[in-house]
Amino acid sequence: MLDGGSLFRASLVGLSLGLSGAAAAAPSVALLPVVNVAGENWEQLKARQSNVCNSYLRDQFTSRGFKISPADAVLKEMKTEGIDFSDDEQQRRAILFQLGHALRVDFIVLAVITDTRASTNSHVIYTDSVGHASAKIWVLDVAHEKAVISGKRIDSESGGSRLTYDNRGSDRQVQAAVNALRDGLKDFLSGWPAATKPRRR
Repeated sequence: MLDGGSLFRASLVGLSLGLSGAAAAAPSVALLPVVNVAGENWEQLKARQSNVCNSYLRDQFTSRGFKISPADAVLKEMKTEGIDFSDDEQQRRAILFQLGHALRVDFIVLAVITDTRASTNSHVIYTDSVGHASAKIWVLDVAHEKAVISGKRIDSESGGSRLTYDNRGSDRQVQAAVNALRDGLKDFLSGWPAATKPRRR
């Protein structure tokens, strides 16, 4: 039979194991600001796409228990290193690994919106707007120096229905950009089921 001291020590061991397991289940990640180089789109639309996509990424990773690096720390380190991911030449794994090590994270994520456009589906008495978006996505396992996703190109669209409030082409292009990130990260994020339901957009 265990005495009181033994029970206390056993409970401490169990607590320690539980905490270490929780820590192992909560990797850290640097979510780099979404880059939008879809040059033919007006700046207001590009800003909306980037802002909504940044929020989407944060929601998805937060809901899965990831510890997210503060945005100001990420921007400060990028400025210190002179990194600008709108430059194709800097969209390289070596630079991403370097940044990830500097930020001391387990994973680093970069998404670049390369193209968006709107089209219409014509019906007898109405038309639907459909947004299209293309993006490149990187997810690097910094801790193990391994590329999980490396510049993978994703093409996605928003779908369309005249019965929804966001039937404008610009709104659909924003949704298409989010869908491109969703589709590109689906397999990776499936390894971390959401503990809380992400906000709907």
